[in-house]
Amino acid sequence: EDLNWASVTVKISVDGAAPVTCANNAEGADGFDCHLVEYGDTTDQFWSVGDGVTVVESGGDSLCSLGETCSVEVSITDTREGKIIDKTTAIAE
Repeated sequence: EDLNWASVTVKISVDGAAPVTCANNAEGADGFDCHLVEYGDTTDQFWSVGDGVTVVESGGDSLCSLGETCSVEVSITDTREGKIIDKTTAIAE
């Protein structure tokens, strides 16, 4: 089912630190440590089946030290329904 971007919150936690909320787009990234870049159908306001996102550091912030390996936990929440849609952990370099 499509999700309106206004109802989606993505938070990341690096190496067990307090989670930070990513802005839903680069244009609204001021004041955020990270933002999302959507791929797939970017012509609408929905996150649909087949769409995806890349998490990008904002404003020159470095959430994972250069040359270091970090554990990144990503949590996606549907704020309209008040439920976590997915939570996953990945390794970043």
